[in-house]
Amino acid sequence: MSFPIAVAALVPIALAIVCIGVMRDGIEAWAPSIVSDLYGLSASGSTASVALLPVFAVASMVGARALRRALGDEVRATLALFAIGLACAAALLAFGGRSLVAGLPLLALLSASMHGANLMLVGELPGRFAGSGRVGMLSGLLNACVYVGAAVSIYGFAALHRHFAGWRPVFALWTAVLAAALVLCLEALPCRRRRG
Repeated sequence: MSFPIAVAALVPIALAIVCIGVMRDGIEAWAPSIVSDLYGLSASGSTASVALLPVFAVASMVGARALRRALGDEVRATLALFAIGLACAAALLAFGGRSLVAGLPLLALLSASMHGANLMLVGELPGRFAGSGRVGMLSGLLNACVYVGAAVSIYGFAALHRHFAGWRPVFALWTAVLAAALVLCLEALPCRRRRG
């Protein structure tokens, strides 16, 4: 497959990466506010409680690579990570405000799954194009997609929260974004099979 055709085949992947940016950076930006609003913690208490997120993020790197080894490639590993994230988002939507003991680990696991997905699609997938000599360009384009998603989430989550006066609509959006990301990765699977 020529490089321009291969890049065109990566359109679903690029859109899935926008979803990663929406989720990963949006969660990191708004987690202290979510925890404070839902569970009544002080600003310092909510900030301290979300310190769990980076620990899970580091562990997600190991987990994502193990998934890639088990499932065969980055796209399939990302599908599994999106499925984990979708389950967490759906659980937050259903039960998110009821218990800090349940809500915080769900938030941390959701954040971690997005860090792992980012590693797979932005950090490692471009290496598959080493033969074209354009890994840097492709990596830069895919990384830019993360920042598009981040920009949307940082302002969009706040607007949604303000408009509906709560985090539940944000959790519903997370569920929809992750469902869309799953579909996009499924769309990318035939392209990955053709490339081998």
